[in-house]
Formats: sequence, C-alpha cells, structure tokens
Amino acid sequence: MAPRPAPGRKAGRAARRARRGGSAWADAPSGIPMVGFCQRVRYAMRQAQGHEAAMTPEDRAAFGIDGNWPVARRHRIRWSECDALGHANNVAYLTLCEDLRVGPGWSALGGTFAPGSVSPVVAQLEARYLKSLVFEDEAMVTLRFAAVKRTSFVHEYAVWRQGLCFSCRTVLVAVDQTSGARVPVPPPIRAAMLAAGAKDEAG
Repeated sequence: MAPRPAPGRKAGRAARRARRGGSAWADAPSGIPMVGFCQRVRYAMRQAQGHEAAMTPEDRAAFGIDGNWPVARRHRIRWSECDALGHANNVAYLTLCEDLRVGPGWSALGGTFAPGSVSPVVAQLEARYLKSLVFEDEAMVTLRFAAVKRTSFVHEYAVWRQGLCFSCRTVLVAVDQTSGARVPVPPPIRAAMLAAGAKDEAG
C-alpha cells in the first residue's frame, strides 16, 4: 500500500484542532484571539496562548471576582513586566487593559486600525492600584462595556488575584484615521456593545 501523502498546512491545522476538540467559527473575525467573550455578542471563544477560556464559577471563586464581566483573560506576570524586586510595574497593568481594549474590545466587534478606518483613541483614563502582583502570579484580567454615547464609549477593566488588585475606567473616542475628526461610533460596534451590557447614553 502506498504511503499516505502528508497533509498540507491547512489540513494539518484542521487535524490538530479536531484532536484538541476545537472547532472553526465562521462568525468570528479571522485572526482575533477570542477569549471568554460574551456569548450574547455571538462571537466564538477561542484559545489564545493555550490557557484562555470562558470564565467559570470556579474562576470567580479562585480569583475573587465580583460583578458581570463579559470578557476575561488569564495572565501570568512575566519578568519583563516587573521591577528589580519582582513587583509588576504600574504600566504593566495598563498594558493588560490595552490588550483587551484593542482585541475583544474593538477588533472582535468588527473594528479595525487600518488607514482610513474609524478607530478608538483614549481621551480619559482613571486607574486604581489596590494590591501588588509579583513575578509568575497568575491573574484574571476582565473587561466590560459600561456605556456608549454618540461618538464615545466607556470601558471598565479589572485585574483579579485573591480579590481586586487593579481597576481602570477609560473613555474612548471614535476618530477618523484620515481626518483625525471625531465621528460616530460605527453602528455594528455600537450594537455589539449594547448587546454586551453597555448603557445607551447617546441621548
């Protein structure tokens, strides 16, 4: 019997995905690492870095999480995020929030950062540092859509480990990349935020 030909890249990826029990999700934007994203927005949950999943009651208990958070991502503190004493730098928490903002908080809703597109720009940021994280601590980073107005919207973030360690509230403005002008939040993105629990404050 002749040997079977080796599968191509696409076939190989499909086979590995099938062995892991994963699936291809046609309704999710390609290339976006979906992580515990709100099912009401109807985007699939996909693994990223091998340890992402929907937040479970066990996660809530383990990390001490309160409230409704449609987006959740586990993160282990890297040495590059720490000072010489092994404590996570203040800026590291903001970078974790930024990752959620540009991924599940915008790109996964259909947004883009391509030239000529409408993209979010941070207009205001308020952060509270409550407890320190150290090298190799595992934490849960969460995002929720607090409100959406005509040309702006509000994200709320939190980092959890044995309770709340860090919280952040960010006001973002929709801006035309070509003109730099403030423009309305694109309707599909507005609808997705409202479906995920944001308050409609357009009026």
